[in-house]
Amino acid sequence: MTLFWSLRSFEQVMEGCDKDYELEELNVGSAIMLIENVGGQRRISRLISPDANDYLNPDWQPGTILGERAKNK
Repeated sequence: MTLFWSLRSFEQVMEGCDKDYELEELNVGSAIMLIENVGGQRRISRLISPDANDYLNPDWQPGTILGERAKNK
């Protein structure tokens, strides 16, 4: 038995989980980024790296739109 505790309904939390996402792999040094195409923009969906410092890089955080940070600097 699994317990589910949330202020949102189960349907709201699970919304979109049944969609199949096509992810592109992008190799950057020793890291692998899984990139998702969202509305014509490329967004980092997942970061896989053996180097813990890669996870601290704000430009590589999941959810970041590629090219967005470069425009804002």
